[in-house]
Amino acid sequence: MPGKRAHSSRDKNIQPAKKNKQDEMDVGDSSVEISNNELMKMLKKIDASQQSLCQRFNTQDKYVQELETRVSKLEDENDRLSVEIRRKNILFMGVADSKDETDDDCKAKVENIITNKLELEDIEIDIAYRVGRFQEQKERPIKIHLVLQGDRNLIFAAKAKLRKNDDQDKAIFIVEDLPNNVRIANKLLRNKLKECADKNIKAKINYKAKEINVDGTVFTVKENKLVQKRKTIKPTNKKDDEDFLETEAN
Repeated sequence: MPGKRAHSSRDKNIQPAKKNKQDEMDVGDSSVEISNNELMKMLKKIDASQQSLCQRFNTQDKYVQELETRVSKLEDENDRLSVEIRRKNILFMGVADSKDETDDDCKAKVENIITNKLELEDIEIDIAYRVGRFQEQKERPIKIHLVLQGDRNLIFAAKAKLRKNDDQDKAIFIVEDLPNNVRIANKLLRNKLKECADKNIKAKINYKAKEINVDGTVFTVKENKLVQKRKTIKPTNKKDDEDFLETEAN
């Protein structure tokens, strides 16, 4: 019958449509599964790259720390050599200055101070001269170089007499001839010590190491600044822990 044939024809058309939709869903699920797998692979690659970068960073960081340690040791050794070379030098501060003063004048003034104020005899001065350019109302230091190391010790032992015998408007005092960076470091350490004393905090200076221990916390001088000394932090994983123990042992 014509009616039945029309109905049968629609059913046949509907069945392939349903099948096509199911196929599309299966293909979609398969695509999602492939995408997830690819995403997981990408994440693993990223994670591996991060670990590799972390390892490289840790290696570089250790290398930088080693270089910093070497440079610091070289600087300290250079300072020690410089201090040793200057061992026979002394700076006289606060001695009256004049524009036309000669080196012989400087030597005569220092010899007068040593003889009359420090009450020392037979001190041999090799050379004496002013440090820096002349400025009005400002006394340049007089640097002297002694012939004998023992004379330097005698002068420093007697320098307290300058406070008793000084009759000038400005006090004369004697200081060591130190490299500029050592002088700056010592000043930073002394200022920190004074700050701690004002706050009743225990502190102790190690001038040789350029460090000050403030109630258990160590500060050191780096690049003319006082900074807290870096502390070694123990890592968490086993491999890094072995490296940490090896570093601590060294």
